[in-house]
Amino acid sequence: MLARDRVHTVGKGSFLQFCAERLSAGAATDFFSDEVRSVVWVGDIVSILASLARDGVSPQSAGVYNMGGPERVTRVEVAEAVAAQGGYDAPQLIRPVARSSLPPAARAVASPPDISMDSTKLRSLTGHPATRLAEMVAGAAAAAGASPF
Repeated sequence: MLARDRVHTVGKGSFLQFCAERLSAGAATDFFSDEVRSVVWVGDIVSILASLARDGVSPQSAGVYNMGGPERVTRVEVAEAVAAQGGYDAPQLIRPVARSSLPPAARAVASPPDISMDSTKLRSLTGHPATRLAEMVAGAAAAAGASPF
């Protein structure tokens, strides 16, 4: 899930904040290039849940639904989107690294390489359009104002 920032942090900010802080500091940073996910905009989650709460779901539509974004992206691609939004030099600052190349002890959390989701079924039910990565990053930047996300 992508959002401008976290309302309640537990020692760290959002991934967008991390990217923006590293890029604005000019700090070259490693980002995983081999893990794929479907990031979803928090505004989409709120809109979809509000729609479902308001309109309900017919018994025929009851079931399990995925709620992911419309694109399969890596952490490198998220960092590149933040760099593009902020006008940072992505090739100099974003270092793609394969998580699979790290020794097992260096992988803090076990994660499958592909956790992307097909949310077509949910989009068909709600008719809610999915926000694309570039729009998510632009929305987060606009909401943040002068601060880096």
